[in-house]
Order: sequence, then structure tokens, then C-alpha cells
Amino acid sequence: MTLKIITIADDGGVYDISNKEELKDLLESLETKYLVNTETKRRVLGYASLVDGGTYAVKASSTIIAANVVSSSIADQQETSHAAAARHPMLLNQPQEDAPKTNQIKSDGDDYAVKASSNAIARNEVSTNTISPQQGISDAAAAHPSTLLNQPQEDEPKTKQIKSDLGDDGGHEYDDDANKKRPADESTINNEAKRKKRQKATNDDRKIIVSSDCGDGGEEMMTNNEMTEQHLDEPQNEIQLSKANKFMGDGDVLYHQGKYAATLNLYQKALEIRLEVLGDRHQNVVLSYTYLGTCLWRMKRYDESLRNYQKALQIHLEICGSVHADTAQSYHNIGVVLKSQNKLDEALKNYEKALDIRRSVRGNRHVDTAQSYNSIGVLFHNQKRYDEALEMHQKALAIRLEVCGNRHLDTAKSYNNVGIGLCNQKKYDEAMTNYRKALEIHLAVCGARHVDTAESYNNIGFVFYHQNRVDEAMKMHEKALDIRLEILGNRHEDTAESYNNIGDIFYDQKNYYEALTNHQKALGISFTVCGTRNADIAQSYNNIGINLGKKKKYDEAIKNYRKALGIRLAVYGDRHVDIAQSYMDIAVIFHKKRLHDEAMEYYRKALDIRLEVLGGSHVETAQSYNNIGCVFHRKELYDEAFRNYRKALDIRMEVLGDSSLQTAQSYNNIGCVLTSQQKYDEALTNHQKVLAIRLGVFGNHHEFTANSYFIIGIVYEKQVKYKEALKMFRQALDTRMKVLGNRHQDVATTYKRIGEVLTKLNKHVKANVMYELALDIFLEVHGENHRHVAYLRKKMANGLKLQCQH
Repeated sequence: MTLKIITIADDGGVYDISNKEELKDLLESLETKYLVNTETKRRVLGYASLVDGGTYAVKASSTIIAANVVSSSIADQQETSHAAAARHPMLLNQPQEDAPKTNQIKSDGDDYAVKASSNAIARNEVSTNTISPQQGISDAAAAHPSTLLNQPQEDEPKTKQIKSDLGDDGGHEYDDDANKKRPADESTINNEAKRKKRQKATNDDRKIIVSSDCGDGGEEMMTNNEMTEQHLDEPQNEIQLSKANKFMGDGDVLYHQGKYAATLNLYQKALEIRLEVLGDRHQNVVLSYTYLGTCLWRMKRYDESLRNYQKALQIHLEICGSVHADTAQSYHNIGVVLKSQNKLDEALKNYEKALDIRRSVRGNRHVDTAQSYNSIGVLFHNQKRYDEALEMHQKALAIRLEVCGNRHLDTAKSYNNVGIGLCNQKKYDEAMTNYRKALEIHLAVCGARHVDTAESYNNIGFVFYHQNRVDEAMKMHEKALDIRLEILGNRHEDTAESYNNIGDIFYDQKNYYEALTNHQKALGISFTVCGTRNADIAQSYNNIGINLGKKKKYDEAIKNYRKALGIRLAVYGDRHVDIAQSYMDIAVIFHKKRLHDEAMEYYRKALDIRLEVLGGSHVETAQSYNNIGCVFHRKELYDEAFRNYRKALDIRMEVLGDSSLQTAQSYNNIGCVLTSQQKYDEALTNHQKVLAIRLGVFGNHHEFTANSYFIIGIVYEKQVKYKEALKMFRQALDTRMKVLGNRHQDVATTYKRIGEVLTKLNKHVKANVMYELALDIFLEVHGENHRHVAYLRKKMANGLKLQCQH
């Protein structure tokens, strides 16, 4: 017969006494001896023999409260709630987090790690640790965020500025915010969070705590132990409980193999036995309800999962009271399910109840308190309350550094989530610092070939992407993909996320064939893994739509966007930010097709949702106003265009400040409409503000900076200030040649414009040189039938006539 001594202390540790002399000292002094540090070992270690052959369960807070004989005949098969803890050590109070994934803050939980999107910060996501049923749901994340999924939010997308023609109209810009993730949620961080997934924003998918000390002073627990002994006096009950334990153990094995339906069957059998033998007020019954809730959550059967967690909560309230760690954990688990159902306000209430209890019971410097801060932070991320989300994650990080140290996976996840928050604020250098600290921990603890390490590479790639260091971003995402293919295979949502992120980079490099290939791979995996009604599937359709739109295959693009919309409506209902995003994506295609009424209809649908869900002071609401303004501008309704551009600017100034690129976009568009109204001095003032912002962000050698020089040149030209215009066009030409190369159509457009100014200055020989250079490029890029070809030939012929006259 072996001796199992389990002590469960206030710090959540599981400790084993394997030495008879130390056991004697322990029982005599009633003091807890911490022989196994659960920070380094997760399992109960060692056994020792005892003369009477008995098996003892020792309940402890700061001191041992009771040591009760369980059984001497079939002791290894019986479990009190403490023996259960020995068999399922993860149930005990250890900071175990699973990584739910961001929409790409991932859909199955809260911790997100950025599933970076070219347009989005994400949903950014979380770790990919497997959640164990004993852990319950640790709200793992969502996003990042999340994937390089084309979204302007969770992936707070980098606004894609689609130039209207940077020609005589000055080039107003609208947000082509087709979502790429996040990400989180998903949180993503991230998904949604991953976004799950989501992205793919790290959650605390952790154990469901079955504490050893229900009640104050242990009286309630003593009653439960006496009740257990009463049942165990009957051999038949012992046999039945042994069967229940075996069902649970076999179910755990199947759970970790991902065979959730088989797991559920065994857990239900165990619950039936325990209810019959132990009654409905026993900790092992709570344990069964909790395991069932977690398994059902994994199967996305959220209503059933919620019912089981609510039953566990009710028993905890009756046995332990309303201010107890176990009660807090039940509130937390209920919050996770509600979050998965997108009932964010209800989820927040439960998270906050859990936090209040934990602060009361555990104090402000405990891993459970950190978990609550983390989960609330992920939820705030999903609500796009980014500043509040960052504050929560910083609180969680501070606790984890103090309690867990700087070489712990929970600390790494908090570094990750802080990084996501900083990305949302576009503080990419600080975000990179946090992501690199997370990577350092993952390499030290997990090694180079681990899914958590891959997640860190993914997030670092996201930052590189937003710093316009696309080659370095690609290297990071390829490292992440390589690890994921090796460990997870080519039928896993994280692998799909990597394909999406790589596709997004190819998209921005204008390599649309490779972008489409990678996005289609992601879609194929998502179909296999998630089925046809999943947020990741919608995101993949969305990304394919983006690529098709860029290739001007607008009808095919709309078909894919509508598929994404249909799935999102089924998953989220009709009042969700992702629905608004789908409406925006469809509107952008109509806008490109110059179907202005249809575009306006969908832009207004998106605005309506964003005003309701996000409010009137949100960057995505500003984006809707901006794009509505573009439609009015195209329809030459300049006053209406100006009003909407102004609304967008006011919001962006309030939320982002006066040095943001989105603020610059609003100044640009206001400048364009003022040019259309022949208010050139006011237009020039706005365009000079744009140039100042872009110089500050990008420097002189960037495509957007060149665009500002070009547009200012147009305004000067309209003011008949030809020398000033010529200076601006030449600066634009110099920058475009350095950035885009000598054979780009924007370079040709600049040559054409310089020629036109020289013609107005009666410098016809020089003008014809510019026209000829422009013509050569247009012929190479577009062929003989392009409209500029005929125009330039006519200008050159006129120039020759004028030369002859002079």
C-alpha cells in the first residue's frame, strides 16, 4: 500500500510528502511542508509506505486543518476532492492558461496574440497550449492580433488608401479596409480572437479550481469529508466511484486527443454515477459539471456548456459561499462562455465578479487576480476599448512578474498582450520590446520548435509589417509557418493563420498571385478544421475578395465578400463590427465600379452599426464618414462631401491626435474637395498639413510623401503658380523614381504633369521631352490603347507645331 499525502496551500500549490519522517513531523506540527514547487513541476511526485497501509488526504491552508483516512482497501482508486486533485493536478490553483485564438484573436477564448493583418492590429492571439478539461476555460484569446487579416480594427488595419486618380481632381482617398485577420480574440488579441480562432490579444484558459478549503475555517469541508466516508463504507459505492474515476481518466486521454464527443460520453457517465452515490452537493460532482462545461465549450455547444458551469456555480455558492476562490472560478468560466457567444457585456459582469472575489480572497498580487485582469483586458480589446485593455494587461504583467518571475509562460503571455495593446496605439517600438521578451521566454522554456515560439515569431512579424519592414516581416512569418507545419501539420487553424499572414504580405508587395495562393490555402485548411460556419472561413473569403478586387475582378470579389457576410451574419447576428466590416468591403468594390448609389447604401449600413456598437467617437466610425464623403465627392455634391470629411477629421483628431496618418487622410480629402470648390488657399493649407505628417512618419522617400508633393503641385498649378508647381512635381518625381523605380505608371504620370506645366511656360522642347518619357512608360505598362497614349501623342504634336511657330 502506498501513502499519498496531498497538501493544498493558499498559494495554489500541490505538494507531496514522500518521506515518513517528514510526514510524522508534518502531522505532529500541523504545519505545511512545501516539498514540491509547482512552478517547476506540475505533477504530484513520489510515494511512501505507511505502516497501516492507509491513504491520507491532507487539507491545508496556511496550516493543516484535517487529515482523514479515506480507505485502505482500494485507496488508489478512490478520490475525495483532494484525491481528484492528485489525479488531476492541473485542477489546483496553478496559473495555467490556454491560448484561445483571435479572430484571429481566437474565437475560443481570451488570450490573444496578434494575428497581424496588413490592415489590422489584432485579433491579434495567444498561445496555443491545449486546454485541459481540468483547467476549465481560461478565456484564452482571441486575436491578435490576430492574422494579417484584412481588418481595420482588431487588426486595426493600416488604412489602405486608394487614390482616386491623383490627377486633376487632386486624389481624394477612401479607406479600402477590406479585412485581412485580431488578432485575436481575440483574443485575439485574438481572434475572435483564435477569433479565433480569432488574434489568433492571451487568455487564461486554466484549470477550474477545486479548492481544498470550502467554507470558512474548513467546517464545510469537514462535513463533505464525513459525507464521503459515509458513502465509502459501502463496497458497492466504492466500486461505482471507481468506475466514475476511470471514466474521467479515460475521458481525459480522449480530450487531449481532441476526441471531444467520446470524451463527453465518458464524462456524462461519471457524472451520473457521482450524482447517484455522492448527491448533488459534493465537490466531485462540481468537478464533473466543470469538465462537462469545458468539453462542451470546446465543441462550441455554448448553451449546454453554460448550463453546466451554472450548475457548478450554484453548488459552489451553496457549499463555499459567495466570497470564495472556487466561486470566483465559476464566474470566470461562465464569462468565457458568454464571451464566446459574443455576449460581451454579460461576460464582463461575470469577469468583474470573479475579479472582485479574487481581490478579496487572494489579494492584489496573486495569479488568479492576474488572470482576471488578463481576461477583462482581452474583452476590452474585443470591444475596441484599447486603452482600457492595455491597462488591464499591464496590471496582469506586473503581478505575474512579481509572482511567477520573468521566465514563466504566463509572464510571456502578458508581455504578448501588452504588445498587442501597444500595437493598437501604434507604438510599434514598445510593442516590439514586449514581443521580444515573450520570445525570449518561449525560447528558454519551450525551445525553438514550439507553437508558443511560433506565436512570438508571428507577432514580431506583425510589428515589422507595420514598420514597413516587409522583408523582415516575411522571414518571421515563414519561421512561424515552418514550426506550425512541423508540429501542428497542414490541417490546423494556426497554420492557416500563417498562410493568411504571408498572403497579406504578398498582397502589399503587389504579388497578387502568391497572395491569392496563400489565402486559398488558408481557406482550405479552415474548411477542414472549422466547417462552413466559422469566423475564420469568413475571414479567408474576405482575404480572397481583397486579392480579386486588386486584380480588378470585381464581380468575383463581391461573391467572396458576400460569402463572408453570410457566415458572419450566421455567427454574430446583424449588429456586430465584423458585419459592418463586410458591408464596408462590399461598398469599396461598388465604389471602384463607380456604382455610387450601391456603395452609399452599404457604407450607410456599416455606419449605422458602428454608431450603435462603437459610438460616435471611434476610428472605425470616422472611416465610415470618410468613405461616405468620398461617394458624395465623386457625385460632385461637395458640401455633403465636406461635412462628412469634417466629421471624420474631428473624430480622428480627438482619438488619434494631429500626427496620425488617418488624420492626414482626412486633411487630404478636405483639401481635395476644397480644390474642387476652387478654394485653393484653404486647400493648400490642408495639403501642407498632410505633407508635414507624412514627412514625420515616413520621411522623404516614401510613396505617400511623393503623393503629397504631387497634389500640392496640382493646387499651385490651378493657382497659376507654375514655378512652385514645377518644384513640387519634380520633388514628387525624384521620390517616386527612388521608391517605385523608373518604369512605374506614377512616374509616367509625373512626367506628363511636368510637361503640361512646361507647356504653359512655353518651354515646348522640354515639355516634349517629358511627354516622350511618359509615353514610353505608358506604352510599356498599358499598351497602345491606353487613354494617356493618345493624349500624349496629341500633346507632342502640338508642341512641335508651337516650336516651329517660334
